[in-house]
Amino acid sequence: LLPSHTPIENSGVCPVLPTSRTMVVDGRTNDWEGMLRARVTEASHVSHAEAVIMDQEISGGSDDLSFAFAGCHDPAALYLLVEVKDDRLQTAHPYWKGDSIQWAIDTTCERRDKGYGSGDFSFGVALEAGRATTLIDHRPDGVAITPSAVRSAMQLSDSGYIVEMAVAWEALGVDSGRVPAQMGFSMVVNDTDGAG
Repeated sequence: LLPSHTPIENSGVCPVLPTSRTMVVDGRTNDWEGMLRARVTEASHVSHAEAVIMDQEISGGSDDLSFAFAGCHDPAALYLLVEVKDDRLQTAHPYWKGDSIQWAIDTTCERRDKGYGSGDFSFGVALEAGRATTLIDHRPDGVAITPSAVRSAMQLSDSGYIVEMAVAWEALGVDSGRVPAQMGFSMVVNDTDGAG
């Protein structure tokens, strides 16, 4: 969450800047106009964000799967936007075997090599019937966050879909008056065309 203007491609840091805008979680991008986005254009690219092809299928290029994401925050919540190019939407069970999003945040920035730390949260976003449904894959012991604490919305686009999310700092165990300057973060977009 460093308020930095360092180009994303030149650093391992993805700036998640404070905003004074009123963010409406509706799956549309109008609230995000002019905000910096990190772009992942190849399915094999791995950095602070990844694009993953499921079932070992061969990627059909950036139209088959690529994405951009952005983040911002205000004193109440963390907001995320994911704009996905995907030429064929397909769901599956469990959710991560189909077109879906997985993201994780480490509110204490512990950078563990193995296992989850005391501030590690992992979320999933399943895409079904034109809706984004949030799931909690992991939460720290003693934290009572539920899927309803993460607002999410989805819109179909001409080239794929858009998902917008918001989670209150309080739900992440973070005092809104003391949002850390740095947090660990990971974003994964899963894709399957049902061919594998």
